[in-house]
Amino acid sequence: MLCNIYLSPVCDCRHVSTIHLLYLQLRRDIVEDRLRTEDKELIQLVGVALQAEYGDYDLRKYHMDYFVISYYFPPR
Repeated sequence: MLCNIYLSPVCDCRHVSTIHLLYLQLRRDIVEDRLRTEDKELIQLVGVALQAEYGDYDLRKYHMDYFVISYYFPPR
């Protein structure tokens, strides 16, 4: 279901800023629990978000608390 909602618009985007805004909206929908996902899918989406924002995890650069959980996961 998630792919049906967001995949088609991404394919039609021509500007990086549009894709970025779509990403931010998707992340907000998930964090505010407006878009229900299975836990496994949620964890995969958060992994993609972290990869997009921070790149590869580098133990020398990041610490265990290098991101705020509430920015990516809904309160549930």
